[in-house]
Amino acid sequence: MFRYASLSTAACGVLVAASSLQNSRWIALQIGSRWYRPLLQNMVQHVTVGALVIDSRVERQRTANSEVERGNGVGVFSDVGAQWMVTRNLSLGASYGFSATYGKSTYTAGSDERAVTNTNIVLGPATIRAALYF
Repeated sequence: MFRYASLSTAACGVLVAASSLQNSRWIALQIGSRWYRPLLQNMVQHVTVGALVIDSRVERQRTANSEVERGNGVGVFSDVGAQWMVTRNLSLGASYGFSATYGKSTYTAGSDERAVTNTNIVLGPATIRAALYF
């Protein structure tokens, strides 16, 4: 979802949520700014930079014990891509991204508990997307 700040920039926010039947969930919120540069008629190149917040929870039920893993993290993201502006409010495009996150996880199994701190740097993935503008 995007909000025009001017003809060449937009504020963007993306909420991604995933869940499964195995009692796990993953939520990420990305908020940033996107800059546009015209390439051809109705085609633009874009660069996005912003911050992200991640929260996750996974529960596993074993025969005698249950296992719970909780985690959260913060970081930055960026992507570069191109879009075909089908209309002023709809675009189709592709992009390639980068993210760097710092997070903490807690793993609990019965009375055993351990904490893990992690740092992740991810290149990619390439994405194909449709975007709505208002």
